[in-house]
Order: sequence, then structure tokens, then C-alpha cells
Amino acid sequence: MTPRSLLFLTCLFASTISIAQKKSGKAQPPLPPVAAVDTTAKIKKAAPPAGITDKVKSSRRSDGLFTIYQDTATGSVQLYVKKDQLGKEYIYQSFSINGPTSLYLNQSMHRSNFVFTIKKSFDKLELSRVNTAFYYDPANPVSKTKDVDKPEAIMLSEKVAAEDSAGYLIAADGLFISEKLDPIKPVSAPSFFSMPSFSLGSLNPTKSRYAAVRSFPANTDVLVDLAYDNPMAFVPGGPDITDARYVRVRMQHSLIEMPQNNFTPPCRRPKGRLFQPNGKRPDQHQRHALQRSDQPLASEKERLCGCPERTCGAYCFLDRKYHAGSLPPNHHGSRA
Repeated sequence: MTPRSLLFLTCLFASTISIAQKKSGKAQPPLPPVAAVDTTAKIKKAAPPAGITDKVKSSRRSDGLFTIYQDTATGSVQLYVKKDQLGKEYIYQSFSINGPTSLYLNQSMHRSNFVFTIKKSFDKLELSRVNTAFYYDPANPVSKTKDVDKPEAIMLSEKVAAEDSAGYLIAADGLFISEKLDPIKPVSAPSFFSMPSFSLGSLNPTKSRYAAVRSFPANTDVLVDLAYDNPMAFVPGGPDITDARYVRVRMQHSLIEMPQNNFTPPCRRPKGRLFQPNGKRPDQHQRHALQRSDQPLASEKERLCGCPERTCGAYCFLDRKYHAGSLPPNHHGSRA
């Protein structure tokens, strides 16, 4: 590099530094004034969630054991559960009203029957089935293990849509327009030698509908028409089937209040049959309700079998022996 080029670069560098110093010496423009914050302004609260009134304003109400709201435009159903109904036990019973006779879905067929309860878990309501196969005496320390090794059977867990001071509102289409309560479609065990049989296919909720909603003080009934589609129907079915690809079954879901019965120890015949004082055998849920009662044992021994003379010939649990005498006709049922 020549001395002339070196002198030129030195002058250029010096002029650049002087220009930068002049720019830095200029006054900065003033900042815009900060707007004053109004501390007296009230903070707007978030709008509260929609109440039950807004959720059911276009619905028809059916009062009874459970309050049912059915939308008059879409037909969808909402279930209102009171807070004092949580934790209580209720009976479920299903009936087939109209369906294929080959699948035992014809009229007046008694189907599923069990005890269920409703509980609240955070922002959801859970419907669970109660295991009535066991009974634990509350006075016995073993009763502390009553929930051990008994898995819960949760049929439905639905988010609360609205709430008021008396109860909760949930959507019930997933409960009634489904097979959660009663598996309508029969399940057959696979076998190499089994012959093809008529099948319903798959449930189509969009084609299903509500037929009727009835609610009474001690029970609530919901009638539904469940539509099943089977595009690849291999067996056409019997003469009652119009088209094997499309079948609609009418079912009734009944939610029944648990009866409050006094405990009466039954007598056992030698053949192992249980009888009540009226001579009838209690069913499973009646026995469960009797065992759950906290009433003391009958103090009058003649109430144990309905036989004051103690000559019925039946086995009495309290006496731990058979009553003397032979079984009179028409006493405690038949001799069989």
C-alpha cells in the first residue's frame, strides 16, 4: 500500500468518527405522555355460567322421581338430579316393548335389573352399578373392608351442564340412547359349529329417538326407539323382520325408588327355598333392601314365619331348628 492510499484511509476514518459524535450529541425526541391509570374503575368480573333456566327454556318438563327436560325442537333429553338424591340407591328395570321375537325382544319381556347410585365427582356426575352380592354388618369390624376388591362399575360419567342451589343438570342422551343400561344386542359365544343367525348390527344414535317420557313420584320411565343398521345382513330373519339391514327396537328404561322395608328374617325350607310371611319368595333386590334395613330383628317369634303355632315344618334361623309338625296345605307356598 502506497503512502498516499494510507493517508486517504486515515482521513476517511477520522471524518466518520466526527460525524457519529455529532449525531450522538443531538437531543432525543420527547416520549409520549403515559396515560393516567384510573384506579377507581371497577374490575369487570367474568360472566357466570348459564343457569338451568337458560338451558331448559325450550324444553318440556316432566316432574317425578327424577325431573326430565326434553327439548321440543331436537327431542334431546336432560336429566335433573337433586342434591339430596346423590349417594342414594335406586333400582333399574328395562322392558322390551317391540322388537324381533327371535332375539326375545318382543312385548313385555323383563330384561336387565340392578341397583345403581349417583355420585358427584368434581364437575361430573357418575352413575355406577351397586354390587348386591355381599352384605356387611355395620357392627362387625369386617365391614371396614366392604369396598376392598370390589371394582366399581361406572355406567356413565357426564359433565354437569348447569347447576342451581337444589341440584345438577346433565345431558342424558348418552344414557338412554345407548346400550349402557341394557345391552340390547345379544352376544353369542363364538363356536366352530355355530350356525349363522339373525343379528341386529350396530346401534345408530342419529336414527334413534325418544318415544315417550313419563315421570311419577316413585319412578321415571323413558321409552326409546333404538335403530340398528346391518348393511351386510347375511340372515334375513323371520317373517316379522321387514328389512334385516334396518331394525328398530323399542325399549323402556325405568328408574325406580328403592323401597323402605322392615327386616323380617325368612324361613328356609329343607329344599333351600326362601319365603316371606306372605308365602312369596323375595327377589334379589328385595333381599338386598331387607338386609340393608337397620331395623332390629323381629321381637315376636311368630313373625319369623307367619305361623304362631310353630307347626309349619319350616327351618327357622332364629330358633336354629325345624318347626314341629307337617306342612299344611297352602301354607308358605307349595310343597315343591
